[in-house]
Amino acid sequence: SNNLGQVRNCGPTDDPLIAANFGSFITVGDYNVPVTDLNNQDERLVVSKEDGLYLGDAAGIFSNVLPFVGQWRDKDNGRGTLVVGEDIFYPFLGGLLHYHAGMPPQYIGIEEMYDYGAFSGTLSLPATQVGALAVHGDTIWLVTQASVTPRYPADCKKTTDNGASYTTYTTQVGDND
Repeated sequence: SNNLGQVRNCGPTDDPLIAANFGSFITVGDYNVPVTDLNNQDERLVVSKEDGLYLGDAAGIFSNVLPFVGQWRDKDNGRGTLVVGEDIFYPFLGGLLHYHAGMPPQYIGIEEMYDYGAFSGTLSLPATQVGALAVHGDTIWLVTQASVTPRYPADCKKTTDNGASYTTYTTQVGDND
């Protein structure tokens, strides 16, 4: 990928450290929208950009399967995209989207209620940003950062019911075990 909305490939037996071994640039979506991450899904290139998620085909044509993300275009959209088998998890300004071919994208709610005291009361932060994603077995781990800073220290929390409840693991992750 270059700094803009293009990608190019290198043959499987060619040395990727030699620039001349790469083919011509292929524009993915709008040339002026930067690529934020690259992944693969079987034989398909998955290109994350500030305005959506583009899946390439054998002919080098890339379709945006999350075009509505463009209304929330942000420099961090798509950074840290995670591909697990047929599932793609795309972080964006408003949280996390789960894409599976043939199904509508699903928003995964990662917001939480924060108590800001008597002045502003309790409010939800739906624009929690994903900082990193990882998979281990059946569990997907993610690091989040709220779009505003809570007045309390950071916690490590786990939810297994899409945010209905959380278990705090702050002590366990800070005890050097």
